[in-house]
Amino acid sequence: MKEIIVSHNQISFVYIAEPIRKINASHYELTSTRFSHENIEYADVSYNPNLSNVVGFDPYKIDTVIHNNIANNKK
Repeated sequence: MKEIIVSHNQISFVYIAEPIRKINASHYELTSTRFSHENIEYADVSYNPNLSNVVGFDPYKIDTVIHNNIANNKK
């Protein structure tokens, strides 16, 4: 699997164990994320108003991380 698009849903948690390169988890009601592998090159977790900027993956190991309009611990 190379890409997964799970945007525009109402789930609160995403856990992906399969090796993928691109994930779009935008426009959710996510409260946390966790990616358990090193293959992701692109992650979009934007427009998750309850998502903290503390995430369950190392954003420095991913080429592109989009995180517009998340809570950033402002609640």
